[in-house]
Amino acid sequence: MSTAELTRGAINEKCVHPEIAELEKPLGKILGQLRRHIDMNQYKLVLGDDTSGRIPALIMWRVLSALAEQRGQEKPKISFIAGSRYLFDQDRQKKWQPFQMS
Repeated sequence: MSTAELTRGAINEKCVHPEIAELEKPLGKILGQLRRHIDMNQYKLVLGDDTSGRIPALIMWRVLSALAEQRGQEKPKISFIAGSRYLFDQDRQKKWQPFQMS
């Protein structure tokens, strides 16, 4: 199944808002650009902004999870973080530390 079909399915399955349906093309394009890395199962975590990024992150996670399931691979995890625009540098570093890649 193509990323476009999976994106459409992830959005349309429970979509009741036209604003969410409008995400199909841009997210499909992003997924298409990431396809080589997706095919190699390189994404282990989908990290979304807790406000405006929640729905796009959930859609991306559903598509990546469906692809992983089809291939018998481990599904990625998903996590959300609140923005850190007004945090001091020390607090911002502490907040992001669990997501640092080694």
